[in-house]
Amino acid sequence: MQIQSEKGYDYPKIASFYEVNIANSTPFDVMVGEEGAISIKLGTDPYEVNLPVLLVKIPVLKKKNNWILEKRWACVFFPEWDTPLYFNKTAREFCLLCNGKNTIQEILKNTVKSNLKYDRKTVVNDAIRFIFLLKKLKLIAIRGGN
Repeated sequence: MQIQSEKGYDYPKIASFYEVNIANSTPFDVMVGEEGAISIKLGTDPYEVNLPVLLVKIPVLKKKNNWILEKRWACVFFPEWDTPLYFNKTAREFCLLCNGKNTIQEILKNTVKSNLKYDRKTVVNDAIRFIFLLKKLKLIAIRGGN
């Protein structure tokens, strides 16, 4: 399984070997993308976002004990699922920031800072999509913020 690009901009990706079935949810499609990457489809566009409200929210990883956050990758497996999920380095860094202290605005700033060589709008768009994917997969809870 190749989840991380060899060169260039590496947007946050989640992969699984099998179709992901989450309790009380429809299965998510697993697809093979460019360079042989195996990923979970992000879903339909567009997402409507009230940006001022979203930016002050605080994302927190759910069931922290089920996460493995290593140097270059991350993995999560909830007992009620039938397959683990794997994250590339960009997604791992993003998830580490979902610690209950950082707002979404702070996470976006950090993500842009980590990818200064790439188009800011693309990086922010991918990060916001990733937030919604994590929420859809029930991997994060989003707290109220200020």
